[in-house]
Amino acid sequence: MKAVFYIAMKEREHAIAEAFRLGGRLYGIDVVTVHRKQYDGPLSDAHIAVVVGVKPPARRVLDEYRALSRRVIYVDKGYMSRVGTFEPMYKVSVNDFQPLEYLMQEDRPGDRFGALGYVIPEPRAHQPCPRGGTCLTSSVCAKLGRCSPTVLLLGPSQKYANFHGLGDATEWSKRVIQMLKQRAGVKVIYKPKHSWDGAVPIPGSRFSPPHERISELLVGVNAVVTHGSNGSVKAALSRVPVVTLGPAITVPIASSSLETAFIPDTARLRQWCNQVAYCQWSLREIALGLMWKDLLNRANLIS
Repeated sequence: MKAVFYIAMKEREHAIAEAFRLGGRLYGIDVVTVHRKQYDGPLSDAHIAVVVGVKPPARRVLDEYRALSRRVIYVDKGYMSRVGTFEPMYKVSVNDFQPLEYLMQEDRPGDRFGALGYVIPEPRAHQPCPRGGTCLTSSVCAKLGRCSPTVLLLGPSQKYANFHGLGDATEWSKRVIQMLKQRAGVKVIYKPKHSWDGAVPIPGSRFSPPHERISELLVGVNAVVTHGSNGSVKAALSRVPVVTLGPAITVPIASSSLETAFIPDTARLRQWCNQVAYCQWSLREIALGLMWKDLLNRANLIS
């Protein structure tokens, strides 16, 4: 079986590609590298394509290989790092930006998540909502029935917006903020992708600068809204309700509507954490073939 790794001239991507090559050869998978700028359509003899991140031509690779019923492995920064270490983890998703299609299909053991060192806290206490139901405002309802929550919007970068066809990234976030502000008293913190140089403040919200950590903001917010940011994982692990408007990994434990907030119970959250931990790997684990072994063991995933 042949896999082609479309690579950029970055040390990090060369390290990932080498780990894929070393691990792949243990299972008869020949991993070759091609510079991503040389991409001119699927290779006729490649069974699998590998891309890293949302930069071009990642979208073309994903769409064009899938159109030929071939597999694509999408690689990006991991969802959860190991507590107390700086060893990077890398998410691995087959045939899509996220492994949502198969993420919750089978129960996974808790060994990998447990090794990361996280402790799932008890759910936050919520005050009853005088309007009834569970909504984005239910956690801070006042006696007079006036709701004034703080919502954290994790906005996309322009590269991400281009990959997902969202148009202008700032305009997308602006529209979401406007919808959130339709509720009287709602406060919005807008935190765009920290590495995006083109981010600008948006009227009606407080702009969160790159140096401000998501973990710091989560202490004082009542909900997190995003299209696909991995920051939503931090929110979920902090028991903050998440609203996903796109293919975030938190889709199975989040709401998809700005009108409601879904708060998973501890058992559901732990099950999701176990699943997600089996969709990310360190370079060492990839080089040892553990990632390839797992993918090959999942029925029809890369066969």
